[in-house]
Amino acid sequence: SREITVPLKTLALPDGRTLAYAEYGNPAGPPLIWCHSSPGSHREPDMLDPTLLMRMGARVIAPDRPGIGQSTARAGRRLLDWPSDLAALTAALKLEQFALLGWGGGAAYALACAWAMPHRITQVGLVNAIGPLGALSHAERARRGPRLYIWAARRPLVGSLWARFLLWQLRVRLRQPDQLMAWLLADLSPADQAALNDPRTRQAWLHAQHVACKQGRAANDVILVARPWGLNLRAIQLPIHLWHGEADRHAPPSFSGYLAEELPNSYLHFVPDEGHVSLLVRHMPALLQTLFAPRELRPQS
Repeated sequence: SREITVPLKTLALPDGRTLAYAEYGNPAGPPLIWCHSSPGSHREPDMLDPTLLMRMGARVIAPDRPGIGQSTARAGRRLLDWPSDLAALTAALKLEQFALLGWGGGAAYALACAWAMPHRITQVGLVNAIGPLGALSHAERARRGPRLYIWAARRPLVGSLWARFLLWQLRVRLRQPDQLMAWLLADLSPADQAALNDPRTRQAWLHAQHVACKQGRAANDVILVARPWGLNLRAIQLPIHLWHGEADRHAPPSFSGYLAEELPNSYLHFVPDEGHVSLLVRHMPALLQTLFAPRELRPQS
């Protein structure tokens, strides 16, 4: 099928690195920064109904984190380095305030921004979040979905090497997308199987993974999600909405359950019969309505 085209833009960061990003929807609409999954990329919004963002008047800005797509890698980076990159991007776009959405592994990066720059953020939405691995039960840790993060969290070097090997496998399998999808679908819920059997959604997901693996550095992004984040969740006072599909086999719902307990101003929404991808593509109108609703209570500065 014909590839979806999206204009890719770049920003020169203060330290000389390049940050690549794409914009979707209504340029004059309220801004939402999309924190892509891990592995993932700026192409993820292509999975949505192509008319949705314009119909809802939303402006979605999706940057690629360092080492993803055309964004320059950053040696020795930490999770808490991401807010400074996002601050530079939003300053360049003249955005005083914006909402955040983090999908899967992107939840950690969204929470890092909520912790570091709360005065710039209106609301935060986390969709099927990957949370701290201590939230997983023994049975959940044995599933294929969390396996990449389990290995990425291990020290010493063997854990990193195994995570890099798994991401290298993904990069190789992307050359034979039909075989890759058959392998993935075998372990997903019926809702996710149905979502990814839709040709447009499948194509968009594959393109997002191609961008993620382009530099061969996606493992670095995953490792930062899997290992301790270095931020105090209980100190985040922003409204945090967590949506999690009860049928998600990639990111078990216990992740969002744990985060909801730690975040003092959180709202947890478990969605029956939905999975990791299906929740995102089927429920985005409700997610956007929540994230763009006026905040009744603002945290004290």
